[in-house]
Amino acid sequence: LPIADQLVCEGGSFLTVDFTGNGNPTFDWTNDNTNIGLGANGTGDILPFTTTSAGGLEVSNITVTPSTATCVGTPETFILSVNPSDIPGFNYPAYSYCTTDVPDATPNIDVIGGAFTFVATVGGPNLVIDNATGVIDLYVSDEGVYDITYTTAGPCVQDSTVTMVINFTPTINAVADQTICHNTLFNPSNFSGTDGVLPTTYNWTNDNTSIGLSANGTDDIAGFTGTNVSGAQTTGVITVTPSTSECVGTPTTFNLIVDPLDDPSFVYVDGLTYCATGSIDPSTTITGTTGGLFSFVVNSGGPTLVFDVNTGGIDLSASDVGSYDITYTTNAACPQSSTLTLVITNAPVADFTSGTYCANDADPLPNYINNGSGGVFTSTAGLIINSGTGMVDLDASTAGTFTITNTID
Repeated sequence: LPIADQLVCEGGSFLTVDFTGNGNPTFDWTNDNTNIGLGANGTGDILPFTTTSAGGLEVSNITVTPSTATCVGTPETFILSVNPSDIPGFNYPAYSYCTTDVPDATPNIDVIGGAFTFVATVGGPNLVIDNATGVIDLYVSDEGVYDITYTTAGPCVQDSTVTMVINFTPTINAVADQTICHNTLFNPSNFSGTDGVLPTTYNWTNDNTSIGLSANGTDDIAGFTGTNVSGAQTTGVITVTPSTSECVGTPTTFNLIVDPLDDPSFVYVDGLTYCATGSIDPSTTITGTTGGLFSFVVNSGGPTLVFDVNTGGIDLSASDVGSYDITYTTNAACPQSSTLTLVITNAPVADFTSGTYCANDADPLPNYINNGSGGVFTSTAGLIINSGTGMVDLDASTAGTFTITNTID
């Protein structure tokens, strides 16, 4: 009788081929393609067997001949075909990624046309994956461990699975700049951001150690005393990078700025002692930071000092005889003050004493006697002296004995 053809996938089994006919014959068969897993010939029914393939579609022509002891019947031919199993192989360049990695994870697929699916085994649950290409959008996916499966779309469906780990890339919040004056404290710089499962470490560097901070460190920066002896504003640029054991985030930078202290230096042009009847009123020269204000305190005598707070100039004819502490206070970023003692006298006395000093002693001022006061100071060569105050710069002077003269005009 006619026999139905069969088609199965590699690794499957054909249905039993049951030969029947008139006259109770014997059935001998031959197979022209043994790649399907069936022998080249046999007798009787063909029972189910596990099929094979050499790599492509295998077609076997099975010819069956009925016979008796005396007669041979007409052969009958049918086909047993085996489709090869689909190839589900695929691989990613890596199996551990960070959410900010570029480019996105893109697989190599042995045979395209199938579909990708996934199961989150740890963390997740969202993995943004293109079902057709397997490309993973790392930035918008959740950190976690995922089993990713590719299933073929051919006649003999197969699938394969790989495990993918996606780690969160930590971030850091912006850190505020700080500006302080020399020899004052910075507030602590505390770092925070968005973390994943893995602990985040904040590594920082400082490009200017002269501000009083080391070149690098880890995690928050404690408060510290800022330094600046340069005379100009000094900035340390701090770069902070968040990282885990697997992923490095985008750095942020901020500035720690140290302003120098203002310089309140000033002198009275004609010295520190004036006659009440003098024709030249005292005037100042600001040798440091300009723009500040002058004030005074009466030491003795007085109490009236007709005084310009902006310039420090004094109207002798309207002022009382006395001793006055004149203070200049700057008005810039880091205010400072300095004070000189100015005397208005009816009978000026220039008397003072000095002494014997070592070069590394504190710089001395004149020691006034007999109600003496300062005028314009000069000295013999080799001694460095401030003409307005009489202060001697010991370490800049040469060793020796010098004559100092205080001249009051």
